[in-house]
Amino acid sequence: MSIKEDLFNIRQLSRTIDAKERELAQVRRYYKTLQGIDYSKEKLSGVLKCDFTNTVDKIIDLEREITADIDELCDKKEYLNKQLKKILFGEEYLIIQMYFFEEMNNEEIAVKINRSYSTVKRTKRKAFEKILKVDPQ
Repeated sequence: MSIKEDLFNIRQLSRTIDAKERELAQVRRYYKTLQGIDYSKEKLSGVLKCDFTNTVDKIIDLEREITADIDELCDKKEYLNKQLKKILFGEEYLIIQMYFFEEMNNEEIAVKINRSYSTVKRTKRKAFEKILKVDPQ
């Protein structure tokens, strides 16, 4: 996979992690409502798993998935950061790093580094051209 594709993949992976964290928060809220239900009473049907058990299993699964995704994201970011440091310098590196690693948009980057929106956009395009020269995949 090319560096450019990897950069876009880390943004997608980050969004996936955010979605899973939102789902986990929702499941945890549901779990808290289930804690108020008395499960000590005998059930009429012993075949079905109770919602409480399913919810706990879902929380555990989501936490594992999120942890694995975060580990993968950190590894990819570390690898890409090393590659980008070899290719880009100065403002180009800074803009690409802010855009992909800190997930800032062009307007936010322009404000933070005190440049115009068009300068940020142009610099980002030039940085991609350099990346494609080194890694044309």
